Amino acid sequence: MRFMPTSSLFDRELAKRKAIDMNIIDHSNRPVYHMRGQDRHGKNQFV
Repeated sequence: MRFMPTSSLFDRELAKRKAIDMNIIDHSNRPVYHMRGQDRHGKNQFV
């Protein structure tokens, strides 16, 4: 499990590009869970 500040954005397009360019696991389709607090960024896609 990984935590990040609610002011940050999990950029799914960047994750997809990195997976292709660096030949690593594609995390772009993984769910992001909002654990607590307020979503300050406003553009994350939470489950």
